[in-house]
Amino acid sequence: MKYFPLKTVLLCLMLPPLLYAVMLSQFEKYLTPVYQQKIENHIIGDSESLLNGTVRFRDAVGNNIHSFLADDFFVKWFGPDFDIMVTTREGEVLYPSFGEIDPYMTGDEWDSVTIAHQNYSIMTSGFTVKVITRLKHGTVGSNLVLILLIVIHSAVFLMFYRRGSAQALRDDRETGRRITELVEDRKAYEQIFKDLEKEKRNLFENIKFLRHANEEEKKKASITEEDMFEEIVALEQKLQDNTARQQEKEGEIDELKEKLKKNERRKNSGSKRKSFDFSGKRFAAIYKNLDMNRRALTGLLELSDDMQIKAEELIHQLDADMTKVIVKRKVFAGKKNRFPSLEVLFGYNGRLYFRNTDNNRCEVLVVGTKNSQTKDMEYLHNL
Repeated sequence: MKYFPLKTVLLCLMLPPLLYAVMLSQFEKYLTPVYQQKIENHIIGDSESLLNGTVRFRDAVGNNIHSFLADDFFVKWFGPDFDIMVTTREGEVLYPSFGEIDPYMTGDEWDSVTIAHQNYSIMTSGFTVKVITRLKHGTVGSNLVLILLIVIHSAVFLMFYRRGSAQALRDDRETGRRITELVEDRKAYEQIFKDLEKEKRNLFENIKFLRHANEEEKKKASITEEDMFEEIVALEQKLQDNTARQQEKEGEIDELKEKLKKNERRKNSGSKRKSFDFSGKRFAAIYKNLDMNRRALTGLLELSDDMQIKAEELIHQLDADMTKVIVKRKVFAGKKNRFPSLEVLFGYNGRLYFRNTDNNRCEVLVVGTKNSQTKDMEYLHNL
């Protein structure tokens, strides 16, 4: 789950329908003026029949619109709905037709002269066309758009998934290799420790033997007191040599134990490094008007949990408006710095030092306590 692109999955699931809806809405806005212009260009059609009075302007408008929509390629594929209204300048509706009785009918014949006069009047006075476009769901064209969006987002998800899987596999291999090396080192040190323990027992046996031999020599000695004293000194020297050798071996044992402890600490150093990097990224993402110095971030992580909470509360105030923070004193740190460092207290004995940079940003230099104040001041003076 560490490298599984959960955010990418959510985006790939949510974006296709949203983009589909947005694209259809934008197409509707784009197509309305386009088809209004096309319909205006096709409304009149053959003007000779209109001027001869053989067809009414109203009927010609309806026939031309239906013929244009039936032959249009985009309409066939995407099947949009059009709300079309054609009116004269006086507001009379020419299209759509609502089944009105034609006033120019005389029996079964058209009054062609009157119709021609009316057609000419409408053509000269002008007319108005209003078009509203609505795209349907489920047509071939809209389905192709949706499928294309789904394919694109599926390809993006697959790319991120393969990248995360490859990274996870590399990490597993590296972790396995490190664990194998540490296990081998541990076995080697354990074997050395066993050998040293065995040698230690042998040394104790030698010491016991020498002491026993010394006692036997004292009992059996028939030499003079001077010779006995010299022999005792020699035996004591041997005892001291053996004791020194024993101490040397015990020192080697302690050194090997310390190496084992270092190996254990080395296992945990990676997690501390990750915690430091994560804290740096978190401060950079949350506090946009504030820069955290590496020394300040290190000092913050060394504090207790309660002190860290109080220090971060102060950092939040600095990020919001550093002029509202109560400053204890100014510290003119370093000869090259044009801006003084300001000291602020937090908690019981917490100390935070910051300064205002050239671009009017707050830079946190040091976070510590009263116990580390001497080292912190030395650091500030050496900036």
